Amino acid sequence: AAKSDTNKVYPTPAFERSVNETVAPLFAIFSNGIIGLKPFVAGRVASVKAQLAGEREGYRIEHFQMDGGGEGPSQDVLLPSDTRTEEEIEARRKAMEAHLEQIEAAIQENPTEAQLYVEKGNLMGALTEMSGMMDRLKYVRGMTEAYEKGLALDPENVGGHFGRAMVRFFSPPGFGGDLDGAISDFEFVLSKDKENTQAHFFLGMAYSRQNIKDKAIAHFEKVLELEPQNQAASQQLEKLK
Repeated sequence: AAKSDTNKVYPTPAFERSVNETVAPLFAIFSNGIIGLKPFVAGRVASVKAQLAGEREGYRIEHFQMDGGGEGPSQDVLLPSDTRTEEEIEARRKAMEAHLEQIEAAIQENPTEAQLYVEKGNLMGALTEMSGMMDRLKYVRGMTEAYEKGLALDPENVGGHFGRAMVRFFSPPGFGGDLDGAISDFEFVLSKDKENTQAHFFLGMAYSRQNIKDKAIAHFEKVLELEPQNQAASQQLEKLK
């Protein structure tokens, strides 16, 4: 049914990967995406144990907006930035920080589980979007360390490569920025998932920065092949042609 769905947002390989890992979002930086089934279960188990031990109270209904249910902050229920109040943003941030504590607890119990470190990096990335400058720098450092740890444990982890690529792509030189490294990571992602639209898009952006227009154009065209209505890729192609 998922494979034959003509209106699905994510391609079928992403749906299949979501059993084992959280799938990266489509052009939203470090937020949204498909929450992986197994990472969700690992975080849920850690949360239940902590709540039964009286160490945490868990999430309350006011931590969520719209239809965000489940354990931990919903990945797709943020209101548009122009309609969110400061109180809503703060509630979201606190909920995500609590979820980060759950991931940390799960890591303490399963220190060799690579995917938990990737989840930690993803969550820290989402927190950078709603934090002040000092906390943002802290989370960026934490993201880098988490992705590196996850990849040290599992060099084939696609989510780890994608997360590290995003840090390398967006960070300035001296703060983790490494355009060549980002390209290498994005290319690894595509070696495992040739239809990863986001990896194609950011590879196009990276090659555009390096003024390698033919490769940039090829990747933006691939995005449009997979998603004909993708305006971001169309705009980039217009700049290059």
